Amino acid sequence: MLLKYIVSNYKSIGHEIEFSMLPTAEDTDERFISKIQTKQGEMRVLHRGILLGTNASGKSTFIDSIRFAKDLITNERRSGRMIPLTQFRGCFMDLKALSTFQFLLYLNGEVYDYGFTVSSAMIREEWLMQLDTDGFHTVFERETDTHSKTQIHMTDRLAEKDSNQRKLAEILASGMQQNQRNQLFLYRLYDNSISSILPVFEWFDKIQVIFPNSQINNFERAVSAYQDFSKDLSAFLSGADTGIKEVILEKQDQDIETLLKQIGVPDNLVQKLYQTKHGTLKLGNRFFNFNEENGELKLIEVKFQHILNGKEYTFEKSEESDGTQRLLDLFPILYENHRRQPHTYFIDELDRSLHTALTTKILDNFIQDAASSSSQIILTAHDVNLLDFRHFSQSEFWFFEKTEKGETKINPFSNFDIANKGYDVVRAYLSGRFGAVPYFKEEF
Repeated sequence: MLLKYIVSNYKSIGHEIEFSMLPTAEDTDERFISKIQTKQGEMRVLHRGILLGTNASGKSTFIDSIRFAKDLITNERRSGRMIPLTQFRGCFMDLKALSTFQFLLYLNGEVYDYGFTVSSAMIREEWLMQLDTDGFHTVFERETDTHSKTQIHMTDRLAEKDSNQRKLAEILASGMQQNQRNQLFLYRLYDNSISSILPVFEWFDKIQVIFPNSQINNFERAVSAYQDFSKDLSAFLSGADTGIKEVILEKQDQDIETLLKQIGVPDNLVQKLYQTKHGTLKLGNRFFNFNEENGELKLIEVKFQHILNGKEYTFEKSEESDGTQRLLDLFPILYENHRRQPHTYFIDELDRSLHTALTTKILDNFIQDAASSSSQIILTAHDVNLLDFRHFSQSEFWFFEKTEKGETKINPFSNFDIANKGYDVVRAYLSGRFGAVPYFKEEF
């Protein structure tokens, strides 16, 4: 689970901002939290974080900073390649030249502090620490000085019970001291199966960062391959008042090779699909699952059955409304959460094309299962009607806004004294009581 996240000098984020999933309000509803046991006692952790603010306030940038960190952590980089980092462009004399990304995580009963500082040319610092009864202790530390000389210090916590892994880690550290300035040490340790860091790396590998235009990976395959997924999806779409009665699978009579050649797909790509044997294919606005049958690839298209005036009609995915397609984007999250598969999701504009009641229902369903799955969802939204204390806690909201110098600032809703939880919070927000609202010029 994510406990805290600190980021600085990334796009519109200049000075350091800190985001926390640890509720500050003592009266936070027990429905919305999990109680975890650490070596320093009990902690309370939120399952949801909702980021509100104006357009261009930095909400999407915040989510994108997570995406950047995940990509840098989990992917191998060729030596000498520049790091695709976009830093803050404003002028602050006290703003550090490096960008910082720092995560406080609770994994398998342990609390870790992992982070790094980076420029487009190199990793300048990297560290992994582990919480004990007397505070945080170093697992490894890495630092590169102004002369590009890298030092990596490791403690026994990295490979306390395995001398072979310890020797391997030392060899890896020695190699990184000579080159690989653009590669994180955590990745090298994972790539060589150093077991002590696996929980940390795997958390980053499993988190999902979803933007408005993100496509579901293997959605069509999941529908066709897993009966429970298809059944639950049909029930979900029907219950959400989409007009959809059932999700159906329609097998195409024409084999994939003939079809692809007709639309001019090169032979080498056709051959590649045969080598892959199964997967998802997009042809125009249509999505197909393809599988090998008796040496031939066959196409299966997911379609949606509607009942209109007592008659059945079948729609392609591209023919469904934007709202329905957004529900298709979100359903795998609810499905995984319901199946007690713990994940952390970062979603930009979750409420896009959705009614307030539907967004609230989705987040209500998420919280019902999250306690058992330890899942979390951090999302951006524009719908101020989510400020509803019947379904959400004050501690779950964060307000984003831009300063006059174009710098993103965040403010937890729990910083504001709301003595009477029954008063009109939405009206108070729109009036500017909590900031994070647009101010229009007279000529607008």
